[in-house]
Amino acid sequence: MVPVARADPEVVVAVDTPDLGRAVRFYRDALKCEVLEDRSPEFVMVALGPGTGLCIDAAPAGAAPLPAPRLILRVDDVPARERDVAARGLALHGRGEDRLRPWFSVVDPDGREVIFQGSR
Repeated sequence: MVPVARADPEVVVAVDTPDLGRAVRFYRDALKCEVLEDRSPEFVMVALGPGTGLCIDAAPAGAAPLPAPRLILRVDDVPARERDVAARGLALHGRGEDRLRPWFSVVDPDGREVIFQGSR
């Protein structure tokens, strides 16, 4: 695919995946993250929020898995986002309140926890 011309994010988190297509479908389709750059089959970068990108790199064949970071995405309306995510058929992984901020989480296809936390 042709790279999409967008402003570069200020912060980028990079993760490896053994199945780039599956990971991209999760973030693009299930979580509705905008694709910022598509350099398949090497990597795809999606927007996690204003100024923040997630670079999903195709792991080399046979590479040892890297530690899985947790991704925390701040959202204004946690209940609305949870309903939206559930409507796409994603299973809830956890739910709670941390420092007076409600949150819920799902797990991406590679086992990384994606946490949606209230922004206020």
